[in-house]
Amino acid sequence: MYKALDTKNIDIGILVNNVGQLILNMENQDDDDVMKMTGLNTIAQFGMTKILIKDLRSRLHKSAIIDMSSIAALCRRKEGLLYSASKLPLIPIYSARRTRI
Repeated sequence: MYKALDTKNIDIGILVNNVGQLILNMENQDDDDVMKMTGLNTIAQFGMTKILIKDLRSRLHKSAIIDMSSIAALCRRKEGLLYSASKLPLIPIYSARRTRI
């Protein structure tokens, strides 16, 4: 899904995972648009982490991953129902990752 990055000559210390796309009215969107939005909002952050995790771990105490979701995951509104639903799974996963990494 994601291509490997050549990070040999790049000193990466912080990965900021902050990505999102909002579809306000799901009734007017085709299924492909909805799938792209949910994939971007949920899975893209894991793809970038997977690509860079080895480099970040090798920097022992000199690296960080900052994961950002959205308050919409907790405060759902009908206008952004799909967006809220796509951000909600990130919260417990971030919590688990904090203890693992």
